[in-house]
Amino acid sequence: MLKRLRAKSGKNQKGFTLIELLAVIVILAIIAAIAIPSVISIINKQNDKAAVQDGLTIIHAAKLYVADHNNANTSEISSGDLQSYLETANLPSGATYSVSVSNGIYTLTYNKLPSNGSWGSDNTATEQELLQYNGAGNSSGSSSGNS
Repeated sequence: MLKRLRAKSGKNQKGFTLIELLAVIVILAIIAAIAIPSVISIINKQNDKAAVQDGLTIIHAAKLYVADHNNANTSEISSGDLQSYLETANLPSGATYSVSVSNGIYTLTYNKLPSNGSWGSDNTATEQELLQYNGAGNSSGSSSGNS
């Protein structure tokens, strides 16, 4: 008789109960509620850092432009001047930029710069500000040259 009872109860225990399934769904929902905002935040930070790195690339192209033109009196360098120095296909669509040079300090005006940088919301930043935003300015010291 005990064998029949065990055999019967074993056949009825296939699958999961509704409570077990609900518990799993609740646990997954809690994990998703914690993870999704964190992942979105990480993605946004990396996009901002990529835009700042694009800005640094534009400034480096401007330095090449100035060097190739024998340090001519170039105070404003437009995107047209830098076209042969940059792979503009790697820049985001709709990107507009220019670089001004004053006393060896390169200042970038770039519409894709993140608004949460030390430069504020005017989309204008110096090379040193961009380096500090990406964390490179801290290790090289504040007395590093801008050439």
